[in-house]
Amino acid sequence: MGERKEYCLGKILERYRRQVEEEIAVRRSSELEKTHHADCPGLQMGARPLEMIQRYLEEQNIQEKTLIELNHLEIELDVMLRQTRFRKTQLMIEAIKAHYEEEKQLREEKTLMEEELVAMMSENHVLRLELEPNNARAPPLHETLLNLF
Repeated sequence: MGERKEYCLGKILERYRRQVEEEIAVRRSSELEKTHHADCPGLQMGARPLEMIQRYLEEQNIQEKTLIELNHLEIELDVMLRQTRFRKTQLMIEAIKAHYEEEKQLREEKTLMEEELVAMMSENHVLRLELEPNNARAPPLHETLLNLF
């Protein structure tokens, strides 16, 4: 029976270690998001649940918790972590969709501008042909005006 408790305790400690590592990674990504998304205040609200969890854990003396209470706490934290990850995924998908739509709009604008440029170049070519019919020399007045500039 003692081995079983050690095994369970080892398992709990391993899960706790992984959770702490994930928490550190979440903090780092949160800090990066704050610096990269300073113009999006809605993305910075992710620190609130983490602060709530930290305060809750500080209020509860973890050292005095029973195994069952720790398991329940772990489940609660896991649920909150999953909800946070789900929300993060939703926000990332929305951002990707917005960037995709913006890219699509920019491509359409580029195509229109290219078409306008081709039209302007063809108009310019027609004007040149009108000024120089049959590739003959320009009239003397036109030639004189060109020499002035």
